[in-house]
Amino acid sequence: MTAIKTYERFKKYFDKNNIRYTSDDEEYEIISNITLNSRLKSCVLRIACNEGNATIYAHIEQKASEQSRASVMEFLTRVNFRMVMGGFDMDLDAGDIRLKSSLNCMGRASISDEIIGITLFGPRAMLNYYGDYLLDVMSEAKTPKDALNEFFGSLNICSCGCDD
Repeated sequence: MTAIKTYERFKKYFDKNNIRYTSDDEEYEIISNITLNSRLKSCVLRIACNEGNATIYAHIEQKASEQSRASVMEFLTRVNFRMVMGGFDMDLDAGDIRLKSSLNCMGRASISDEIIGITLFGPRAMLNYYGDYLLDVMSEAKTPKDALNEFFGSLNICSCGCDD
Protein backbone atom coordinates (compact mmCIF):
# COMPACT_ATOMS: atom_id res chain seq x y z
CA MET A 1 0.00 0.00 0.00
CA THR A 2 1.10 3.53 -0.63
CA ALA A 3 1.64 5.92 2.27
CA ILE A 4 -1.50 7.90 1.40
CA LYS A 5 -3.69 4.77 1.19
CA THR A 6 -2.36 3.49 4.52
CA TYR A 7 -2.89 6.92 6.07
CA GLU A 8 -6.45 7.19 4.75
CA ARG A 9 -7.24 3.66 5.94
CA PHE A 10 -6.08 4.43 9.49
CA LYS A 11 -8.09 7.67 9.50
CA LYS A 12 -11.18 5.76 8.36
CA TYR A 13 -10.68 3.28 11.24
CA PHE A 14 -10.36 6.13 13.77
CA ASP A 15 -13.47 7.85 12.39
CA LYS A 16 -15.51 4.63 12.32
CA ASN A 17 -14.59 3.89 15.96
CA ASN A 18 -15.10 7.49 17.16
CA ILE A 19 -11.47 7.84 18.25
CA ARG A 20 -10.35 11.46 18.47
CA TYR A 21 -7.20 12.32 16.59
CA THR A 22 -5.32 14.99 14.73
CA SER A 23 -3.74 14.35 11.38
CA ASP A 24 -1.08 15.80 9.13
CA ASP A 25 -2.01 15.38 5.47
CA GLU A 26 1.50 16.33 4.33
CA GLU A 27 3.48 14.01 6.63
CA TYR A 28 0.83 11.24 6.64
CA GLU A 29 0.78 11.14 10.44
CA ILE A 30 -2.06 10.56 12.89
CA ILE A 31 -1.82 11.50 16.56
CA SER A 32 -4.24 10.45 19.29
CA ASN A 33 -4.24 10.61 23.09
CA ILE A 34 -5.01 7.17 24.49
CA THR A 35 -6.22 6.45 28.02
CA LEU A 36 -4.40 3.63 29.80
CA ASN A 37 -5.41 1.35 32.68
CA SER A 38 -2.16 1.80 34.57
CA ARG A 39 -0.57 4.52 36.67
CA LEU A 40 0.90 5.90 33.42
CA LYS A 41 -2.69 7.12 32.80
CA SER A 42 -2.24 7.95 29.09
CA CYS A 43 0.04 7.92 26.10
CA VAL A 44 0.28 9.77 22.83
CA LEU A 45 -0.12 7.39 19.93
CA ARG A 46 1.56 8.54 16.72
CA ILE A 47 1.10 6.60 13.51
CA ALA A 48 3.58 7.45 10.76
CA CYS A 49 2.47 6.08 7.39
CA ASN A 50 5.17 5.39 4.82
CA GLU A 51 5.45 3.41 1.60
CA GLY A 52 4.79 -0.19 2.58
CA ASN A 53 4.45 0.26 6.34
CA ALA A 54 2.94 2.12 9.24
CA THR A 55 5.09 2.75 12.30
CA ILE A 56 3.21 3.12 15.58
CA TYR A 57 4.81 5.05 18.43
CA ALA A 58 3.27 5.16 21.90
CA HIS A 59 4.97 7.97 23.85
CA ILE A 60 4.49 8.25 27.60
CA GLU A 61 4.54 11.57 29.44
CA GLN A 62 6.82 10.42 32.25
CA LYS A 63 10.57 10.64 31.72
CA ALA A 64 13.30 8.62 33.38
CA SER A 65 15.46 10.75 35.63
CA GLU A 66 19.20 10.74 35.01
CA GLN A 67 19.79 8.60 38.11
CA SER A 68 17.18 6.00 37.11
CA ARG A 69 18.06 5.65 33.39
CA ALA A 70 20.42 2.68 33.77
CA SER A 71 17.79 0.75 35.75
CA VAL A 72 15.01 1.76 33.38
CA MET A 73 17.12 0.65 30.39
CA GLU A 74 17.72 -2.71 32.08
CA PHE A 75 14.00 -3.09 32.74
CA LEU A 76 13.08 -2.19 29.15
CA THR A 77 15.72 -4.54 27.74
CA ARG A 78 14.42 -7.41 29.87
CA VAL A 79 10.84 -6.65 28.77
CA ASN A 80 11.88 -6.41 25.10
CA PHE A 81 13.50 -9.84 25.28
CA ARG A 82 10.07 -11.35 26.03
CA MET A 83 8.07 -9.29 23.50
CA VAL A 84 7.00 -10.81 20.20
CA MET A 85 6.07 -7.60 18.38
CA GLY A 86 7.47 -4.14 18.90
CA GLY A 87 9.70 -2.95 21.66
CA PHE A 88 10.44 -0.18 24.12
CA ASP A 89 12.97 2.57 23.38
CA MET A 90 14.46 5.20 25.66
CA ASP A 91 16.33 8.34 24.68
CA LEU A 92 19.35 8.05 26.97
CA ASP A 93 19.96 11.81 26.92
CA ALA A 94 16.43 13.04 27.62
CA GLY A 95 14.85 10.03 29.37
CA ASP A 96 11.90 9.90 26.94
CA ILE A 97 10.30 6.46 26.71
CA ARG A 98 8.19 5.06 23.91
CA LEU A 99 6.91 1.78 22.62
CA LYS A 100 7.40 1.25 18.90
CA SER A 101 5.77 -1.28 16.60
CA SER A 102 4.95 -1.46 12.94
CA LEU A 103 2.57 -2.90 10.41
CA ASN A 104 3.92 -4.20 7.11
CA CYS A 105 1.59 -3.04 4.35
CA MET A 106 3.81 -4.06 1.43
CA GLY A 107 1.87 -5.80 -1.30
CA ARG A 108 -1.50 -5.36 0.43
CA ALA A 109 -4.48 -3.99 -1.43
CA SER A 110 -6.14 -3.02 1.87
CA ILE A 111 -5.91 -3.43 5.64
CA SER A 112 -8.84 -4.86 7.59
CA ASP A 113 -10.32 -3.25 10.69
CA GLU A 114 -9.20 -6.32 12.63
CA ILE A 115 -5.55 -5.86 11.62
CA ILE A 116 -5.62 -2.14 12.45
CA GLY A 117 -7.28 -2.85 15.79
CA ILE A 118 -4.65 -5.43 16.71
CA THR A 119 -1.88 -3.09 15.58
CA LEU A 120 -3.20 -0.28 17.79
CA PHE A 121 -4.12 -2.55 20.71
CA GLY A 122 -0.59 -3.96 21.11
CA PRO A 123 1.19 -0.82 22.32
CA ARG A 124 -1.70 0.09 24.59
CA ALA A 125 -1.79 -3.41 26.08
CA MET A 126 1.97 -3.43 26.71
CA LEU A 127 1.82 -0.05 28.46
CA ASN A 128 -1.10 -1.30 30.55
CA TYR A 129 0.74 -4.53 31.44
CA TYR A 130 4.14 -3.05 32.22
CA GLY A 131 3.28 0.57 33.09
CA ASP A 132 3.03 0.27 36.86
CA TYR A 133 6.23 -1.78 37.05
CA LEU A 134 8.03 0.71 34.79
CA LEU A 135 7.01 3.54 37.13
CA ASP A 136 8.27 1.54 40.12
CA VAL A 137 11.66 1.23 38.43
CA MET A 138 11.64 4.90 37.38
CA SER A 139 10.99 5.97 40.97
CA GLU A 140 13.62 3.49 42.20
CA ALA A 141 11.01 1.75 44.36
CA LYS A 142 11.97 -1.58 42.74
CA THR A 143 14.92 -3.01 40.89
CA PRO A 144 14.27 -4.13 37.30
CA LYS A 145 14.52 -7.81 38.28
CA ASP A 146 12.22 -7.41 41.28
CA ALA A 147 9.65 -5.51 39.21
CA LEU A 148 9.62 -8.18 36.50
CA ASN A 149 9.55 -11.04 39.01
CA GLU A 150 6.51 -9.41 40.59
CA PHE A 151 4.87 -8.88 37.18
CA PHE A 152 5.47 -12.44 35.99
CA GLY A 153 4.53 -13.81 39.40
CA SER A 154 1.15 -12.07 39.08
CA LEU A 155 0.70 -14.04 35.84
CA ASN A 156 1.96 -17.23 37.48
CA ILE A 157 4.77 -17.70 34.91
CA CYS A 158 8.55 -17.78 35.17
CA SER A 159 10.41 -14.51 34.57
CA CYS A 160 13.60 -16.08 33.17
CA GLY A 161 12.30 -16.60 29.65
CA CYS A 162 12.00 -20.38 29.87
CA ASP A 163 8.85 -22.32 29.12
CA ASP A 164 8.15 -23.31 32.75
